[in-house]
Amino acid sequence: MGQLSFLAPVSREAHVKKSVELLLSLRPEEPIFELKNSSDFYISDVFPNPFKDKCTLKYHASFASTITFGLFDVTGKKMDFSKTIQTPEGNHNINLDFSFLKPGVYYITLSGKGQVNSVKKLVVK
Repeated sequence: MGQLSFLAPVSREAHVKKSVELLLSLRPEEPIFELKNSSDFYISDVFPNPFKDKCTLKYHASFASTITFGLFDVTGKKMDFSKTIQTPEGNHNINLDFSFLKPGVYYITLSGKGQVNSVKKLVVK
């Protein structure tokens, strides 16, 4: 039989600190979808990052459209969140409430007129 190895006990605080350091070391914004024309439709900022419950998303649309906000976890699973609004051309801000989320990495998506943009954000509690 092979040797058994045992992990040294680590405090919860040390484990959480290392996990947060690892998550924060990830690239803060990494698209999961390619844009057809990024100058027409994009997310310019999401703040704060990381966030606990609520965040503000800044986006730009070069056209008036129906915009849908979506949410995916780090594995690509669609979360139970969707918000659809009618938006005019220009720069916009929207406040989003994600208080139902557990800590982790999530992708916030923005879609409209056949275009999709996304950013990766970190939720901490």
